[in-house]
Amino acid sequence: MLNSIIKTTSCLNQDGNHVVSNVLKKNDMILKSDTDHQLIIVLEFEQSVKLSALKFFGVSEGTAPSEIRLFINKPDLSFSDAEDAMSTQDLLLTASDCNLASGSEKCVNLKYVKFQSVNSLTIFVNENLGGEEVTEIKYLEVHGAKGEAANIADWKPCKS
Repeated sequence: MLNSIIKTTSCLNQDGNHVVSNVLKKNDMILKSDTDHQLIIVLEFEQSVKLSALKFFGVSEGTAPSEIRLFINKPDLSFSDAEDAMSTQDLLLTASDCNLASGSEKCVNLKYVKFQSVNSLTIFVNENLGGEEVTEIKYLEVHGAKGEAANIADWKPCKS
């Protein structure tokens, strides 16, 4: 799990009392949208990573995220950009994908080859399962591996 190496987070349209940092640790706090159901969550990593899966935990079937668009290395997207731009991958989540049942731990696999050298992940929540006015997320896990860090001490010049 890569949650421990998330350096910074931000979220557009979050309720001020229910912010994005709440969902990166297992606790009783949630992320909740403010003026409508859409959210743009930006996760920036301490180093380059390779992502393999996401694990979403919703609060209820009505407010759990359903239509998700993922973007890599685009931390400054607006809502219109997120709706119109080519995404890295689109997800259509079900209630089971949002782990609403007690004890459920289902991951949503990503197209691994598309998620190499990721410095930031932008998650655009376009819709929720129940068409409710707000979207709520209880917990989010990011899975993958740290990218290869280059050590300058190991560098050897090319000799011809």
